Amino acid sequence: MKIPHPANFKFAQSAPAHTVQAFADNVFRLEIQTQQASANEPAPFFTSLSTTSANGWSVEFDASGSLQIKDSQGLCWLRGNAEGCFGTAGEAWMLRFEYAKEMRFFGLGEKAGSLEKTSVRTYFWNVDVWGEHALSDVRTGAPDPQYVSIPWLIVECRVGEQMHAIGLLVHHPGNVFFSLEPDMRLHSSQDSVPGGAFYVGAQTGIPELWILVSDNVESLCTKLSRLVGTMPVPPVWALGNHQCRWGYRGSKDLLELDAGFREHHIPCDGLWLDIDYMDGFRVFTTSSEYFAKPAEVMQALRAKGRRVLAILDPGVKDEVGYAVRDDLVAQDLACHNEVGDYYRGFVWPGATLFPDFSLPAARDWWANQVANLAALGFAGFWLDMNDPSTGSVPEQGMLFDKGRKAHSAYHNWYANGMAEATRKGLLLARPSEQPFLLTRSASTGIARFSAVWMGDSFSNWHHLQQSIPMALNMSMSGVPMVGADIGGFGDDTNAELMERWVQAHCLFPFFRNHSVKDSIRQEPWRFGAETTAILRKFIQFRYQMIPYLKSLFEEHERSGALVLRPYFMEDTSCDAYEIEDQFFVGQHLMVAPILSAGLYSRKVKMPPGQWHQGFTGSLLQGPAVFELECKRDELLFFVRDGAQIPRLRKAPQVSTDEIDWNDLV
Repeated sequence: MKIPHPANFKFAQSAPAHTVQAFADNVFRLEIQTQQASANEPAPFFTSLSTTSANGWSVEFDASGSLQIKDSQGLCWLRGNAEGCFGTAGEAWMLRFEYAKEMRFFGLGEKAGSLEKTSVRTYFWNVDVWGEHALSDVRTGAPDPQYVSIPWLIVECRVGEQMHAIGLLVHHPGNVFFSLEPDMRLHSSQDSVPGGAFYVGAQTGIPELWILVSDNVESLCTKLSRLVGTMPVPPVWALGNHQCRWGYRGSKDLLELDAGFREHHIPCDGLWLDIDYMDGFRVFTTSSEYFAKPAEVMQALRAKGRRVLAILDPGVKDEVGYAVRDDLVAQDLACHNEVGDYYRGFVWPGATLFPDFSLPAARDWWANQVANLAALGFAGFWLDMNDPSTGSVPEQGMLFDKGRKAHSAYHNWYANGMAEATRKGLLLARPSEQPFLLTRSASTGIARFSAVWMGDSFSNWHHLQQSIPMALNMSMSGVPMVGADIGGFGDDTNAELMERWVQAHCLFPFFRNHSVKDSIRQEPWRFGAETTAILRKFIQFRYQMIPYLKSLFEEHERSGALVLRPYFMEDTSCDAYEIEDQFFVGQHLMVAPILSAGLYSRKVKMPPGQWHQGFTGSLLQGPAVFELECKRDELLFFVRDGAQIPRLRKAPQVSTDEIDWNDLV
């Protein structure tokens, strides 16, 4: 991963011209004035804040130009690097900080690799992962960047026995880079000197950094969610089981799916349609061949407890006579190119235009199109290719604000703009219903509009293993409703992998089986009677736990509390930070899944306190490490002694429509 290096930057030797705004609850906004910088777009995600003193903490540059973050006693918890803190190189800028070996790093949104991020060098630029990286690297590697860009760094700092967590959020729509590789020193002659530095920066724009301070990582993460916006409680049906496949085309597939779930007594709320439901991949159309009477079919399915959701891509087929395209052009709401024409990419429909979601008028236009489509009966939408993916054409030629702003001025916010507009469209269609959206790409603050799934994975153990730390860091970055393609998207899955994936994710915030069209079918009844029974057991278990999941989202909306939590938030021992194959759902339930082939037992680290083992009821005392058996049809999960876990006595047979909210255990 190549990113800018301090050796090529000029660092200020005194405090640069800057402003610091202090807000309630130890939240600060730092803006540095530079001659080269072009203005950032206004932050589209921050909730209203009251300007106030910050409980004694301070953010300030000293006379040498070193940024210092100090507590009320004057103790500095994070300071600029002695070799230079604020540096510029043309339009690029960086802020460099001293590294201490006691520090730990988390966050960064959607990044592959380990849970803890020391030594990571990364770039924030939303991409179509399968289009940008070699598929061999995607299958078994840690490709970077990915679909979601949230330039948010959690720094856990320790001074003696004291600990605080500091969050650094770069406000910038693209071209952001972080280096958490402390040994990349400025001068090679200092290689033997202890310490080092880490840095954050961007290629363009005004240097703007939001700094949050808290007592620990968990409270810092809840503070971030309150700052950028918590997620409204999703509709109950969105917490259910969902089924998708690239290749489902319309009426016949939907009715067959409904019959299949009924035949095998597996509840399912959402049936999802990929790009084949459209007429020639034209967005806001349905296929006359495969989905000729969409309203009639969806009404019938809705009466049976199923909801239908469809994919929406931002690319509009550039075809004169296609009403959606003609209206987009007539209102001049498409992105421009560098020669004064409309920018054209080449994706599923061929040559495509792209709505300019940086324009309020374009967001309103899109919302109206969504409202018209939703009126047919679609329960929600799935936003894809919104990185934006432009096919074989470089996206940098796509300009915003009628050609007046460079692509980098809005790139990473494009997906959020599309999500905001789509949510508005669903509210126009059904004002009394809570909308539900799922998006592939996103940036800071996406939770206000949409859930996020972790993009196109592969059906292998590597991707199952990677899904846990990736989801946990996304949770710590303000994305509460996150999930992965159950069973994997690309390549062929198998019975064992499918069983363990369903078990590992059965309590994830979002749960959807999804596969590519040239892979084997992976509906839950495709692997024989024994596997079908196992998958049924854990999907039904998920439905029994929906009241608990719902309560977690209610608390998240109120306070920003995490839905998915890493193990180290319950255990302060040093080795707790190394555990990324166990996780918490809320504060009271811990999951320790099997994530490798052929295993029927595993070591489980139990945090302090007493914990009831799920399904068996055995009481285990922590802190301790246990070797526990986990048969093919079992999941190791544990409930805190004395915790109240609202759950259903019996899972519904068809969908959440059948839930009796008085029938709780």
